[in-house]
Amino acid sequence: MKRYINILSIIIICFIICAGCSNNENEKNNKPEKVAIAQNKSNANQVSKSQFTKKDKHEIKSKVLAWLSDRSKKRGTAVSSRYFSTSSISKGDWYAMTPKGEIQVFNANKPGRKAFDLHGITGATVYTAKDGKTGYDYDAKTLSNVEGYDKVANLSKPITKYIFTEEGEVFEYQFENKNDVTLSSGFAPKDYNDKDPNLLPNEQFKETDNKELKKYYKQVIEKYK
Repeated sequence: MKRYINILSIIIICFIICAGCSNNENEKNNKPEKVAIAQNKSNANQVSKSQFTKKDKHEIKSKVLAWLSDRSKKRGTAVSSRYFSTSSISKGDWYAMTPKGEIQVFNANKPGRKAFDLHGITGATVYTAKDGKTGYDYDAKTLSNVEGYDKVANLSKPITKYIFTEEGEVFEYQFENKNDVTLSSGFAPKDYNDKDPNLLPNEQFKETDNKELKKYYKQVIEKYK
């Protein structure tokens, strides 16, 4: 009887040891999966949130406008920070088209930054002023979508909009001989509820040909990464 009890005890101990080993093995096998899930969550958070703070964006905007203003004075043109404004047709995000994908220029979280390939930090508009003004045009601060650029710009001359992205890219679109260029020209609201999937910008921005501007912007944005 004693011998039987001893054998039974040994069997129970072996069973406990095997169960423990099995649990350890399962934990090891599950560890890569847990790490992958954590990494995916981290990547999702990075995509859903900009790495640039409001302060960063404000500083980048100021530097870009100062650079453009200086060049505009030399070329006899004016520059304004008023390159974009939403309209009442949508409560969602707004974007621009480029050969490299869609740029989110206004984030209302509908559908949110994850839906876009590129993300705008700031922008500017360069034009020939009606009153001959050059450099930064303070009169353009009050522009609205209703009046458009007709209030400050000579519409018989080109109007160029620039977009500067978080990804370090500079895109531009030049409007020529158009009497109806407004703040929302070149942009469209993104469909986020499948009610109007055909909302597309009428224009497509391209990478700027201004090598000097591209180089300068790269230098500026690198300091904030």
